[in-house]
Amino acid sequence: MLVQGYFSQNLMNNGVVSEGKWRKTMGNIRPNYIKSLVVLLLEEYPDVFSTDFAQNKVNVTKYTNIESKVIRNRVAGYLVRALRVKAIRKK
Repeated sequence: MLVQGYFSQNLMNNGVVSEGKWRKTMGNIRPNYIKSLVVLLLEEYPDVFSTDFAQNKVNVTKYTNIESKVIRNRVAGYLVRALRVKAIRKK
């Protein structure tokens, strides 16, 4: 009940949800293990990663034991996203 009330009041008022449908501008949903891994990587190696996706793929392979190409690419992509958001918030 609390979650339903939260969504109906806050998200409807902020324009995220309109008439029960999600807007087309919603972003990708990423699993928590990818987000938490990115936070860990940025805390331990802050100067290694950049907004360059190709270089981040190499560095993710170097600093983790991820064998799956799909997971590696998702982590590298979320690293780019997190660093872009971080740079925007500094301004």
